[in-house]
Order: sequence, then structure tokens, then C-alpha cells
Amino acid sequence: MEDADHILFNCPFVELIRKRIFTWCRINQNGINNSRDLLQFVASWGRCPKLRKRLIVIGCGMLWMNSKCRNERLFQGALLSTSSIVDKIKSLSYHWLKCREKYDVGSWLSWNSSPLSPL
Repeated sequence: MEDADHILFNCPFVELIRKRIFTWCRINQNGINNSRDLLQFVASWGRCPKLRKRLIVIGCGMLWMNSKCRNERLFQGALLSTSSIVDKIKSLSYHWLKCREKYDVGSWLSWNSSPLSPL
């Protein structure tokens, strides 16, 4: 049965995307089993408010892009690989922060290699 957590979080395809995003962020994802767990985790993660905000944006971008790509697959027949969706999440979250932040997010190269490196 499809519910929001299955569609956005527990579907095997989405689980692979989530694992790749957490690996990119260098974060252990144990104990995160649904969207609520994810949002609670990112809201309380770490001690640096700026890095926490980055992780919140990445988490929201992941949920948004998973939903968007699923709809494109269902309604337009678009087939995207996990790699392309992960790249879209990285790009989306980088541009969200770059356009909204008062501090420098850094270069695309540094973001791609480690989005949560100390500021």
C-alpha cells in the first residue's frame, strides 16, 4: 500500500537515493525510518546552526525531488536513474541556499564533495 512515507521514504528506489545522500553528507542514517524521523533528525543535528540549516535544506530537497521525480515518472513517463536524482538534489539544495543565504555557501566543487564541511 502506498502512503506518504512509502512514496517519499521507504520505497526501495527512494531508500537508495536517501542512502547516497546521507553518504554524501557523511552522516549515519540509522534510526531514521520515515519522513518525520528525518525532519526531526535534521532539525536537531549538530551544534552549528549554519550546518544544521544546510542539512535541513538537503533533507527537504530530497523529499521534494523524490516527489517531483515520482510524479514525472507516473504522469509523463520520465525515467530517471538514482544518480541523476541525487545530482538533482545536490543542485537544488545548493541553489536554494545560494539564493537565500546571507553567508557564502562556498563553491559548487566544495559543495559536491562535502556539503557539511565546517564553515
